Amino acid sequence: MKLLALAVTVAALPTLTEAQDLITRNRVGLAEAPNTLTFRLTAYDLYATDPKTKAAFENLYRDFITARPDWKIETQLQTSNIGQEQARLLQQSRAGRGPDCAMIDSSQVAVFKEAGVLQPMNAVFSEDEVADLFPFVREAVTDAEGNVLSWWWFTDL
Repeated sequence: MKLLALAVTVAALPTLTEAQDLITRNRVGLAEAPNTLTFRLTAYDLYATDPKTKAAFENLYRDFITARPDWKIETQLQTSNIGQEQARLLQQSRAGRGPDCAMIDSSQVAVFKEAGVLQPMNAVFSEDEVADLFPFVREAVTDAEGNVLSWWWFTDL
């Protein structure tokens, strides 16, 4: 998938302080934002049932969008059956219908790497950030050429 660059007059968008519902069940950011990222999440972060966890993630997403008001994230919730969900996600990605970003269980990252559906994210993470990872994490998130194909977001343990 290639990202299309859109010329936008940011002044035409409402400011974040004017915007209502910056974080909804299916969207983070302004509904009118010209750029969209689709993100399939688990129930451990923005959708968490624990109020403190949910609030912490809402703050992180709010900070992200405040710095990027011309973007919105359309969120999708993964089902609770992780095995079926990961298989469905892999199938959709192979067919070119997967989300732009998804939370993949660490036990499944190798399957997605071998399927060739993960895109390098080298421009997003510095060499120092990659070097700072635990060795087993660095091995899991990179390919043989050192391309960063996934990022260790968090663990539920």
